[in-house]
Amino acid sequence: MIRKAEEKDISLIAELYDTVIDYQNANGSYMSWKKGIYPTVETAELGFSLGTLYVHDNGTQIGGSVILDCNQSEEYYSIDWKTKNDPRNALVIHTLCVAPEHMGMGIATEMLTFAKELAASLNCASIRLATNSKNLGAISLYEKNGFSIVAYGRVLLDSKIECPKQCFMEYVI
Repeated sequence: MIRKAEEKDISLIAELYDTVIDYQNANGSYMSWKKGIYPTVETAELGFSLGTLYVHDNGTQIGGSVILDCNQSEEYYSIDWKTKNDPRNALVIHTLCVAPEHMGMGIATEMLTFAKELAASLNCASIRLATNSKNLGAISLYEKNGFSIVAYGRVLLDSKIECPKQCFMEYVI
């Protein structure tokens, strides 16, 4: 089940970020995240305080997390998106992650379905995201869920991590 995060979840989500980073680093992934820099407990705290942090909760464990909001980084404004709507009318996916022990169980797909439903309920025209262009697993997941590649470019994650080869993707509602 996908639900809004509760305050008690924040430390678990921060641990999830670190676990995912460690797993990806050990398995040759192309994530842009850096442990202790982004995402961090502060990332989860901010998402919680804004009411935009969600978790996949199976009743005993948090299997994944995502921040869903309408905040686009500066780089998004130079992209030729399919939808030419007001940027505040696009839901943006941030920090989507699944615990390594839950990978391959459909949690990321559930979270993307939830994002689509949330975007529709907010009358958004689209869902947007950026992922590392070498993260072929993530790109494949998004494409299987109806997202299209719109552009490639650079992103500065949380004003801390330079990501020169990002893949910008969009799902049109």
